[in-house]
Amino acid sequence: KDSVDAIAFELKAAAKDIREISFIEKEGKEIIKISDVQPIDESSLKDYSQHVSFQTAITGRNYYGPVYYTLTGPIMHMASQIENKDRQIIGVILAEISLKPLEEEIAQLSIGEKGFMYLVDSQGNLITSSNSEFGQQGENVSDNPLIAEVQAGIVHDGLLRKDQYTNTLGEPVIFSGQLLEMTNWPVIIEWPRQDAFKVVGVVISYFL
Repeated sequence: KDSVDAIAFELKAAAKDIREISFIEKEGKEIIKISDVQPIDESSLKDYSQHVSFQTAITGRNYYGPVYYTLTGPIMHMASQIENKDRQIIGVILAEISLKPLEEEIAQLSIGEKGFMYLVDSQGNLITSSNSEFGQQGENVSDNPLIAEVQAGIVHDGLLRKDQYTNTLGEPVIFSGQLLEMTNWPVIIEWPRQDAFKVVGVVISYFL
């Protein structure tokens, strides 16, 4: 237990986005938990044997939970199997991850002069956007049929006629998007048509 405890502290220290981390034995009993969110003692350790995160990870598949929106930013739960040296699954590691670092990275992205990128969760809610004027965090944006198509696994490369439309900011844009299969999150880029065509004009001038 002491060695597992030490590993948990090292993992949490190495990954700044981990708010909580737990080690769960093969039967589903939580044996160690380290948290920035709440004080932990033996009585607060839980039985995860019936929880979808444990049941998914113990079979050898990684678990990516839904995104929750809090005052400190979006968070999600992840779980993965723990294997011994013989590649036998002996337990599960469960972590609560802050998506704040991801949010900060996306906020710094620039696409052309006015293009922007945004990330949507598997339920169609806006996780974050590089354009602060576009939507509210946690707002459902799946009423856009193009986003719904990306959620269904359809890739949009901006070349179809329907990929050109007026977005919720009233701007004529070119839409492109693809699904992150690991988490089922659509990644969307909207590029103002004028900005995009300016690049095309530069390329044409170069060839001429």
